[in-house]
Amino acid sequence: MKSTSGLEFTVKKDLMDWAEFYYEGKEVARWKMKATEFFKTYLEIEEYSPIKEPEFFICLFQCIFYVGD
Repeated sequence: MKSTSGLEFTVKKDLMDWAEFYYEGKEVARWKMKATEFFKTYLEIEEYSPIKEPEFFICLFQCIFYVGD
């Protein structure tokens, strides 16, 4: 996905593993939902991520999970 300011973000996902969010080629966040734990969700954001708000990543990954890419 590209922002209006020209920044490019990439999401790589594996249905049974982590979905990863990349900015400028570096992984900045990852998200995982475990069906075996009643869909408990894990989110990890790297310190060097330009976006620090967990709400942003949760919304993005929920949309990708439920709607698709």
